[in-house]
Amino acid sequence: MRYTPQWRACCEEADALLRQMGIAEVGSRQVRELPYGQQRMLEIGIALALKPRVLLLDEPAAGVPSTEAHRIHDTLANLTADIAVLIIEHDMEVIFRFAKEIVVLLQGRVLTRGAPAEIARLAVVRLARLAISYYDIDMAEEKIDGVSVTDALIDSWSKEAEAGYPVERGLARAA
Repeated sequence: MRYTPQWRACCEEADALLRQMGIAEVGSRQVRELPYGQQRMLEIGIALALKPRVLLLDEPAAGVPSTEAHRIHDTLANLTADIAVLIIEHDMEVIFRFAKEIVVLLQGRVLTRGAPAEIARLAVVRLARLAISYYDIDMAEEKIDGVSVTDALIDSWSKEAEAGYPVERGLARAA
């Protein structure tokens, strides 16, 4: 198979994808020799080689030095519009750079969803970010100034719902 026309076509397609992603120089190296950022790029390239209609990425630049993360972000920004991309991400800058719609989850529940501009305005999202940033989410029932993190989030959500902001109706305080 190595020298058949199909093999050569596969190699040419792989080389073209590596060039398109800006990592052509890694094509002849073993993966274990590559820096972590290039390994992540290669993983994305392997997924793209399958010509997916949906690309699911879980924190694609996690653990990658910030000096290399831009390569991953640039690659994602240059994907064709016929590929739907679902990114699970905690870095809000990345989220707001790429998202057309954002779904905010808290402890497995949909807190709210909407366009990035709508989400950025919501106090409940800012509060959730603070709670998650400064407190272990597993400690959501711990008291902060006498109020549990979960109670504070739900109270903020309720006020925003009353004000007409787009929050999910399914989020309710557990009895």
